[in-house]
Amino acid sequence: MSPEPVPPPPPPQRPGCDRGEPFAQRLEKGDEAFREGEYETAAEIFRSMLAGLAQPDRGLCLRLGDALARAGRLPEALGAFRGAARLGALRPEELGELAGGLARAVGLREWRLSAGKPGCTPEAPSDGHPVSASAAPRDLLGCPRCRRLLHKPVTLPCGLTVCKRCVEPGPTWPQPRRVNVVLSGLLEKCFPAECRLRRLAGQARSLQRQQQPETALLRCDQALDLAPDDNSLLLLRAELYLTVKNYEQALQDASAVCQNEPLLTKGHHLKAQALSGLGRSKEVLKEFLYCLALNPECNSVKKEAQKVMCEVLFPASENVHQNLTSSIQSKLQAQCQSHGNTQSTLEGGGDAGSSELLASRNFNITVLAEELIFRYLSDELSDRKRIYDEEMTELSNLTRDVPIFVCAMAFPTVPCPLHVFEPRYRLMIRRCMETGTKRFGMCLSAEHAGISEYGCMLEIKDVRTFPDGSSVVDAVGISRFRVLSHRHRDGYNTADIEYIEDEKVEGPGYEELTTLHDSVYQQSVSWFASLQDHMKEQILSHFGLMPDREPEPQSNPSGPAWSWWILAVLPLERKAQLAILGMTSLKERLLAIRRILVIITRKMNSRQELANTRERNN
Repeated sequence: MSPEPVPPPPPPQRPGCDRGEPFAQRLEKGDEAFREGEYETAAEIFRSMLAGLAQPDRGLCLRLGDALARAGRLPEALGAFRGAARLGALRPEELGELAGGLARAVGLREWRLSAGKPGCTPEAPSDGHPVSASAAPRDLLGCPRCRRLLHKPVTLPCGLTVCKRCVEPGPTWPQPRRVNVVLSGLLEKCFPAECRLRRLAGQARSLQRQQQPETALLRCDQALDLAPDDNSLLLLRAELYLTVKNYEQALQDASAVCQNEPLLTKGHHLKAQALSGLGRSKEVLKEFLYCLALNPECNSVKKEAQKVMCEVLFPASENVHQNLTSSIQSKLQAQCQSHGNTQSTLEGGGDAGSSELLASRNFNITVLAEELIFRYLSDELSDRKRIYDEEMTELSNLTRDVPIFVCAMAFPTVPCPLHVFEPRYRLMIRRCMETGTKRFGMCLSAEHAGISEYGCMLEIKDVRTFPDGSSVVDAVGISRFRVLSHRHRDGYNTADIEYIEDEKVEGPGYEELTTLHDSVYQQSVSWFASLQDHMKEQILSHFGLMPDREPEPQSNPSGPAWSWWILAVLPLERKAQLAILGMTSLKERLLAIRRILVIITRKMNSRQELANTRERNN
């Protein structure tokens, strides 16, 4: 008989593993159950795999510990991690699930205790800002972010008003704007004691940033004399005590805050730092777990908790992390310092990077001021609105109470740029823009009457405002008027006026007018052409090009545009310009221009002949 065939050897497997299913496949099943959230199933798979091994596997111990921690079976999880520690020093990053499980357990316990206290309603974990009953906002005058009385109120572009310290810089607004002076003054008058308290606290924080902890502690003590239970001040003093390494006093203040507000993350954070300075590692771990329970997404706290767990729960891993206490203190100190630097930037920032309000003319409503006015000054608001509507109606009437700018000579159709810097005229221009008329009168000053009898109505084409509030107004003349009476309003002149127009002629008089019009136009062109180049450039830069001759001289009620342009550039005294402005006869005005051109041309020729004679003699 031939020998029986020898069967092939079985595939290699891990010692002690169930031969019915490969080790890798069972491991994948356990990991899949963990990913699906079936932590009990994953724990049983990993436990059975460990039981079947001749030698314990460190990786399996860690997997088992993670699954048990996720399942809430913390004592068993600790046993699994101790088993892993005996096979090799644990690293803090391997204790993430255990830290999370302990934090969840601590959080649930504290939540139940808080809910069981009479009159205590548990709140969601805070973001680190103190929120105490004693610091409740004064109705509308509270900061919506820190929930305390506003201090150095800053109004954001959206209209929301917050404390300057509570401003969060962003890409479009790297630094806060100036303090709202109106609201700041209101707070000082209504709540002087609270404002003094906030000033002392602000001084203490400023001294803290300047690394003057002893002086900062004095300011903090003065503030706490006014409000002994103010949690934000207690936290600030705890930070200062930590800076000077007075850990006992820091622990006392931080503990008081934790008792007042058990769900305040920063209180437990500072308490952990003080306990670390005293070498009380087990209590440090407890406070870190509180912090992690209140803010599970805080990776820095989670890492610190894992480090403390290595020291407290698994002493065998001490050789991996030396100088644990100093490491914790330095990191916490760096976090506090980073927080202080952020606030320093916010409080010390100026207006660089943000445009000036007056220059941008971008006005936004301050929501808080609006609410205060609506709630407490409704009658005054109604009266002011009525007065404003009446003012706008009056200002819109361009024959009564017309705003008058007493400055220079202006002519119809001629540009008249103005630099407006006096407050009264800045107000006048603003009102002209608000009413929508965009018009005001221009008159000369008169020694006895105050303003000249005749003036020119100007229309605003553009206003460019500078940071100091002054502006350049681009205006152009549109019509002439005669002043009937005038008075003052808020510092500037106003007048009742009547508009004047040229008297139209017909028949033989019109033909004579047309001939005169063409002749004087050519005379004006010749005179301007005879000027030296630098004089031409100056005139053109200020008044623009000379308008073309109009085919119909009487098409404009004020007369041809070129005639006013030539009057504006001719070297005339203001008295002569004013007399011509008031003329209602185009013929008389053209004859006056002709006479002036003749006189000026003769003078120019005489000067030129004299210059030529001197040149020949030389």
